[in-house]
Amino acid sequence: MEFPAASPLRGHVPLLGLLVAVFLLTYWIPPTTAGFAIVSTFAIEGQDVILRLRNTPPDVIKIIWYRRIEMNDPNFIGSRAWNSSEYLTGPEYSGREEINLEGSLIIRNVTLRDQGVYIVVAVLPKSPSIRGFGWLRVHRTLSGPTLLASNTTVTENEDAVVLTCYTNGNDINWLFNTMNLPLRERMNLSQDHRTLTIDPVRREDAGIYHWPVSVPTLLASNTTVTENEDAVVLTCYTDERSTNWLFNAMSLQLSERMKLSQDNRILTIDPVRREDAGNYQCKVSNPISSTESAPVELYVKY
Repeated sequence: MEFPAASPLRGHVPLLGLLVAVFLLTYWIPPTTAGFAIVSTFAIEGQDVILRLRNTPPDVIKIIWYRRIEMNDPNFIGSRAWNSSEYLTGPEYSGREEINLEGSLIIRNVTLRDQGVYIVVAVLPKSPSIRGFGWLRVHRTLSGPTLLASNTTVTENEDAVVLTCYTNGNDINWLFNTMNLPLRERMNLSQDHRTLTIDPVRREDAGIYHWPVSVPTLLASNTTVTENEDAVVLTCYTDERSTNWLFNAMSLQLSERMKLSQDNRILTIDPVRREDAGNYQCKVSNPISSTESAPVELYVKY
């Protein structure tokens, strides 16, 4: 089956990385006839996801799903007919996919292999079949706080966007362009405040969404040590990804006796010397803001 030259999916661009800030761009398009399409979305590896349909014709009699950008037998996932009990699966069916009664595709326990473009075909009784396109983006299991958006470029009064905050923290406060986000009637927060839905988006929603950096806690295995005899371990407790160390309010210059853990959250000094005495802090940041722990003073006896 011939596949037409692909054009960029309107209103969809790659996410701005796994950040704790997302820039949302909205643009206005003159009203046109809404097209049949797959709602492009994202998922975290291991989650279940639903690829929903938009503007499904009311008289559709059959839905056919394909994975990747060619509508051929090897890429066939499955199909469901409404005028009969026919339900077929193809080579791309892994046992995790299901076409529900709305025609949407459910994928359970998504993997990185599931990422990519999908094609859906709506078969109509008295007119030619129509096709829709969409993306699924799959991210690896996250460590540290992360903000992901279902879409970062959307069309005013036509699209919706879902922003999801992945964090171990309990106190979540949403910011918009560094200010507290004023909730509008088009905005809805989940009960745990981790998911923000804007439906529909408008031009005034364009900007940077994020949440403030939480203050880290710095603890030391010992704060009074003996020169050339003892070691000290300083641990920075934080959910943030970026951790830097300060010594007497200046960036810490690592010596050969100092070692940082892979995530930069643990600093070991072994052995300590008199020049190590002073105030230590850890500084954590996201792309928008940063904050520092309270200082821990290390005293070295000699």
